[in-house]
Amino acid sequence: MTGDTDSDIAFKASDADLKKAGFTYTVTAPDGIVYASLAAALAATMTVNGSLVKVGKFDETDFAVGVTDPSQQIFKVTYTPDAQSATVIANKDGVNSTLETITGKTSDKLAFTTVSDATLATPGYTYTVVGPDGVTYASLAEAVAANGSFDNTDNAGTADESVQTFTVNYVKTTQHATITIHDKSTGKVLGTVTISGKSGDAITADQLATAISSVTDAQPNYAGNITITSDTASGQNFDFNDGSDQSFDVTFVHNAKLVSTDTTYTGSVSFKGTNLAVNTQTAVVTKTASVDAITGEIIDAANADNFANYVAPSYALKSGTAQVDATAGTVTFAYVAATYVKGYFADKNGVQLASLSGNTTSTSAVITYTEIKTVPPTLPGDAATDASEAGSSASKASSAASAADSAATEFPAASSAASAADSSATIASSAASEASSAASVAASEAAVASSAASAADSAAAAGDNVAASSAAKDASSAASAASSAASAASSAAEVASSAASDAESSASEAAAVAKSESQSQSTSISTSQSISQSTSLSQSTSTSQSLSTSTSLSGSTSLSNSISLSGSTSLSNSTSTSLSDSTSLSNSTSTSLSDSTSLSSSTSTSLSDSTSLSSSTSTSLSNSTSLSNST
Repeated sequence: MTGDTDSDIAFKASDADLKKAGFTYTVTAPDGIVYASLAAALAATMTVNGSLVKVGKFDETDFAVGVTDPSQQIFKVTYTPDAQSATVIANKDGVNSTLETITGKTSDKLAFTTVSDATLATPGYTYTVVGPDGVTYASLAEAVAANGSFDNTDNAGTADESVQTFTVNYVKTTQHATITIHDKSTGKVLGTVTISGKSGDAITADQLATAISSVTDAQPNYAGNITITSDTASGQNFDFNDGSDQSFDVTFVHNAKLVSTDTTYTGSVSFKGTNLAVNTQTAVVTKTASVDAITGEIIDAANADNFANYVAPSYALKSGTAQVDATAGTVTFAYVAATYVKGYFADKNGVQLASLSGNTTSTSAVITYTEIKTVPPTLPGDAATDASEAGSSASKASSAASAADSAATEFPAASSAASAADSSATIASSAASEASSAASVAASEAAVASSAASAADSAAAAGDNVAASSAAKDASSAASAASSAASAASSAAEVASSAASDAESSASEAAAVAKSESQSQSTSISTSQSISQSTSLSQSTSTSQSLSTSTSLSGSTSLSNSISLSGSTSLSNSTSTSLSDSTSLSNSTSTSLSDSTSLSSSTSTSLSDSTSLSSSTSTSLSNSTSLSNST
C-alpha cells in the first residue's frame, strides 16, 4: 500500500486476515523486530535520529516524484505450523486401549510405525477402523490413506488440542462347538448337536440344555428320566479359533425307579406209605427293586453305576410263615416233623425243605413210612396145637410098636416087622419132641417180636424214628423167627403122623406074619413033574424134613434159635416061597439106627413048586435142635 510520509499505515489485512488454521505467525516490522501480531508491529515505536517514531507510520525516505519508493517499509509475516498428533485406539470388548501415538506438524504426512493391519489382526475377531473424518474403513491402511496428513487444528499451547484419532473397533467372530450326546446306560451315542457363540463367550447352561433335549426328547420316555453325569462343555467358553470347531461330550444315565412285585413260593412234604395229606407251605414275597425308568427293565446290581438313584433290591414277606432274607430274598420254610402213624415208622424224623429264591419257586421232599412187622396173634397157639398133635401121633406109634413086639415074641418070623414098628415109634417120639421145642421157640420169638414192635411204635410216637427203625428191624427178625419155628412145629407134627402110620403098618405086617406062621406047612414030593411059582412084593416109603430157624434181636435183647430136623423112613418087605420035593423056611432081620434110624427086614421062604414073598421096610430119621437165647 502507499501513503504519505508520517501518515499511519493501514493495511487492508488485519491479524484476523492473517490467521491461518494450524499455524502460528509472527510479524517482523521494518525496525527488524519480530512482533506477535500485525497490530503489535504497527503500534510499536522505534527511535530514529534520536526521536521516537511509530513503526506504523510511513517513513521519511526521500525520492524523486514519479519514482517508486526505493526503501519500502516491509512487514514480514512468518508462519509456523502447529504441532499435531495422531493416535490409534483399540476398542475391544468395550475396553479402549491406545496402541500408538505419533506427532507431526500441520499438513505433514501421517504414518504409524508400530501399528499396522498385520498387528491389529486378532484371532476370534474382525475389526473396522473409524478415521478422524468419522468414516468407517475396513482397514487401518484405508483409513490412513483417506486421512494421510496431520490436520490443521489450532493449539493454544505446544500440545495438540485436537488429536487425530483412528479407532479400531473389534467385533467377535462366531464360533461353533459340536456336542456329542452319550447314553451311558445303553453304551450308545444318541447324536451330535452344534451350538454357536461369539469368541470368548461362555457356553451357557441354557445352550447345553437345549442341545441335549433336542436329542433326548426324540427318544421315547427319555424326557425327565435322565441324569447328566459328565459334561465337558459346562463352564467352558467359545474359543478364538476361526479355523476349527470345538468338540465337547455330554454323558447321561437313565434314572432308576423302584417297583414292587409279588412272587409266590411253595414247599411241600408228602408222607409216602400213609394216607396223610401233603404238608404244603406257601409264602408270598414282595420284591422292591430298581428298574430302568425308561425301559422298565430290572437293573442288575453289577450295572448299577450306569444308572442314577439305584437302590439295591429288598424283600419282605407279604403273607405266609416262611423266613425271608431281606437282602438276598432267600425263602426258608419251617421244618416239617414226621407225623406219628400207629404201626409205622418214618425214614427220617423230619425234613428241612431247600431254600428258594429268584425264579425257583417250588421245592418238595418225601418222608417214607414202613409198617412195623408183627406176628399173627394165633401163631403161638397154632404151633402148640401142632406139638399136641405130634404127641398124639407118637402115642399111636408106641401102641403099634408094642403090639408088633408081642407078635414077634410068639412068632419070631414077625420080629422084622416088629423092629420096623419100634423104629417108627422112635421117629414119632423124636418128631413130637421137636414139635414141642419148635412151638416153644415160636411162642418165645412171638413175644420178642411183639415187644420190639411195641418199642418201635413207642419210639415213632416220640418222634425218634431212628430208634423206631432199629426196633422195627428187631421186630421183623423176631417175627420171621417165630414164623419159621411155627412152620418147623407143623412139619415135625407131619413127620410124627407119618411115622405113626408106618408103625401101625408094621404092626399089621407082624400080625400077618404071625398068622401065616401058624398055618404054614412044608411038603416035598418027588415025581417026574416040577412046578415053580414065585410071588414078590416090594414097598418103600421115605420121608425127610429139615428145618432151620435163626432169630436176632438188637437193641437190648438178642435171641438166636436154630432147629434142624431131617427124617427118613424106608420100609422094605420081601417074601419068597419055593416048593420042591422038600420045604424049607429061612428068616433074617436086620436093624440099624444112628442120627437116623434104619430098619431092614427080610423074610425068605424057599419051597420048590412054592410061592416067594419079600417085604422090606427101612426108616431113617435125623434130627437136630439148637436153641440159643441171649439177653
